[in-house]
Amino acid sequence: MNQIPKYFSAGNLTTYLQCPFKFKLAYIDGLATLYKKHKPYLSAGTTVHKVLSEFFLLEKEKRSIDTMLELLDKHWVSEGYTSKEEETDYKHQVINWLRNFYHNNDIFVIPRYVEEFFRVPIKEFYITGKIDRIDDFEDGVEIIDYKTGGYVPTEEEFKKDLQMNIYAIACFEKYKLFPKKISEIYLQHNYKISATLTQEDLTNTKNNIIEIVEKIYSDKEFKPQKSNLCPYCDFLTVCPEMGMGVKVVQKEKMEQELKEINRQLEKAINDLSLLNSMTLEISSIMDSEKLIDIVTEYISQLGRIKQVAVYMLEQEENIFKLKKSIGCKEPWIKSIEMKTLYTYFGFENAVTSKIIDNQEITTKLKCQKVLFLPMIAKEKILGFVLVAQKTDYSDFSHYDISLLQNLLNHIAVSINNARLYELAITDGLTKLYDQRYFLLQLEQELLRAERYNSVFSLLMIDIDFFKQVNDTYGHLAGDSVLKQLAKILLKSVRETDIVCRYGGEEFSIILISCGKNWAEQIATRIKSNVENAEFDINGKKIKLTVSIGVETFYKGITKQQIISHADKALYKAKLAGRNRVVVYENFIS
Repeated sequence: MNQIPKYFSAGNLTTYLQCPFKFKLAYIDGLATLYKKHKPYLSAGTTVHKVLSEFFLLEKEKRSIDTMLELLDKHWVSEGYTSKEEETDYKHQVINWLRNFYHNNDIFVIPRYVEEFFRVPIKEFYITGKIDRIDDFEDGVEIIDYKTGGYVPTEEEFKKDLQMNIYAIACFEKYKLFPKKISEIYLQHNYKISATLTQEDLTNTKNNIIEIVEKIYSDKEFKPQKSNLCPYCDFLTVCPEMGMGVKVVQKEKMEQELKEINRQLEKAINDLSLLNSMTLEISSIMDSEKLIDIVTEYISQLGRIKQVAVYMLEQEENIFKLKKSIGCKEPWIKSIEMKTLYTYFGFENAVTSKIIDNQEITTKLKCQKVLFLPMIAKEKILGFVLVAQKTDYSDFSHYDISLLQNLLNHIAVSINNARLYELAITDGLTKLYDQRYFLLQLEQELLRAERYNSVFSLLMIDIDFFKQVNDTYGHLAGDSVLKQLAKILLKSVRETDIVCRYGGEEFSIILISCGKNWAEQIATRIKSNVENAEFDINGKKIKLTVSIGVETFYKGITKQQIISHADKALYKAKLAGRNRVVVYENFIS
């Protein structure tokens, strides 16, 4: 058994009280990282804490709702979402939480401390943690903690909350400041709950913590304990109490062979459960680049692999190019030609998973064996993965090859499907989204804005005097200009914004969570970026400008109206002399 830690937080103490077995796996055996699953609500919570901590460090005059939403974009955590739609849905919810927080709390308070880490000695151990905020309060201070979960405790439950009481002890011990008031703000419910503390409360909490820690140190079994939180536990698959893993019956005289069989069964069930959860997530992703991006992470996690490299076939060049690698300080091989794939890896005819011993690769990786895993869909090879060095330094087995190839088969099919979907919604020339996708997304944004009382803006953009480019240099040159402009537009906005080719030389951009003033600033930035760019036409540099119309969502506006308003603003920009931005609300008022 590994050593019991000397540092205790509210999190691991609460874990022990809920389930000693879970505590042992996570904090003694150190398996938390291996079994941890990214969850959307955890990512949303992490984001909110980062936003509010940085917000309260700003000077008062800089604290605005727009600043708060800019911080949201800056600190947004994208892990754990099964689809872009789910991520967008969560982001709208978080925007709503922050808006309510901004309008219903003192956002100009000057905290004494923000995101304060602590490590306080208690007997022979330490309590650790991070306090969101400490404010001055009467003849003491108020400790404030932000909550993003759905459960709101009763006042009695809150007063006994172990986390808040640990914060109170830390505040008193570290700063000699008496925490006269503790408060939790439940952002999802726009609700604040508070309680006052006495010196006796702090003493009782300290004694309670000592009692829990002494129980942990004396625990020899760490038995699992059922609770209503069991279905959400990361260790569910290996818990003998819940029956989701293999229940190993250990007896003093059990034969060694039976022990090994049970160990292998336990590992197989755990791996299959992880594989199943991964394939469910993979099947919901319709972004081919995102799928390629997760290959290294999934292969490393499922196969317990140290080194992974992903190569994808570039159809136009007929070359496999290195897209992503982990665990190797230098690139393995930057590219491999399609025609040399067979000879390079020693294949005679069909490309299949196999252990290879190419000296160039094994020497660079300082290993003896490398596993080759192809990604094939519809009988066409899309790419391949090279893996080396398992974390336990054991050799690759048939089990490893079968498990990892199974995962890659799912990824390959999903990449192929995603690419077909992308072709269906993408403009062939500029590689931006097409008008059909734009209209679908605009409708979705309208529904979300109505539902969550949020906002977004629409830009309609047209190239000034584009006909002259076609007449002077030809249509091929015009196509080149459109492609160059598409790149400028993508670089001028955020990744979450939706950039489309509306038709001809006209483009549209949906600015997510963006109000009128912010939208006008972004449109002005786009106009300047285009104006300052040099467009290359067969080596000749030319200058171009764009006109932009802006409209922002308001309650009751329809899809047809918002497009029409942005178009009218664009037309107004053209009439006013071009190379300018016009906001619909400004010129009609």
